[in-house]
Amino acid sequence: MEAYFLLPSKARTVSLVKNSALLRVCVYTDCLRLEPGSTISGHALIMEADCLKALMGIDTLSSIRGAFLLTMVDNANNNVQSGVLLALKGSEVVTIDVKASKGLLESGHIYLDVRTVEEYEKGHVNAENIFNIPYMFNTPEGRVKNPNFLKEVSAVCKEEDHIVVGCQSGVRSLYATADLLSAGFKDVSDMGGGYLAWKENVFPVKIEKEQKVEL
Repeated sequence: MEAYFLLPSKARTVSLVKNSALLRVCVYTDCLRLEPGSTISGHALIMEADCLKALMGIDTLSSIRGAFLLTMVDNANNNVQSGVLLALKGSEVVTIDVKASKGLLESGHIYLDVRTVEEYEKGHVNAENIFNIPYMFNTPEGRVKNPNFLKEVSAVCKEEDHIVVGCQSGVRSLYATADLLSAGFKDVSDMGGGYLAWKENVFPVKIEKEQKVEL
C-alpha cells in the first residue's frame, strides 16, 4: 500500500525518515510520498480522523483505499500543518518531474491531459501526441469523477502505449495514473507538478482559445 501526504505548500525538498535511514524525497506542488506511520525529520504525523473520502469528494475514486486527516506538528516550534494521507491500492505509481516528462514527450510518448476542457483550452503542454480526457468534471455540487474515463482513454490509447499523464498541479494525474495502471496499461507515468510546473520551467505551451479581455 502506498501513501501520499497532500500539502498546501509549494514545491520543496524535505528529509524523510524511514527505517532509521535518512532519505531525500521530492515534494511536488501538492503531494509527498510517504509510508504509513512515517515521520518527517523534526515533525510528527498524527492521524486524527477516520476515512475522509466523502469530505474530500473522492469517494468514487477506485484507486483510493483510505483517506485520513493528518496533522504535521513541528516539535521545535509547535507549528501545526494539516493535510490528508491517501492510501492507494493497485500498481506502483511512478511520478517523474517535468524535465524528465519533456524528454519522454520529445521521444514520442503520448501526453494525456486529464484536466477539464476549459482548463485545457486556456493553455496546455505543447506535445506532438496529446489527448485531453478529463478525469473529473466541475459541477454545481463540486468535482465528480468522469465515469467514462477509462473507456475514453482506451478508445485512443493501447495498453502497451507509453503515456505521460498530467493535470494542473499533480493531484488528478496521480489518481488517473493509478486507475490506468490498475486497468492494465503497462507504461504510464505521472508528471509531478503538472501544467503549473511545466510553465514555471518556461517549457513550450499551446493555447487553444485566446481569452477575451473585456474593456
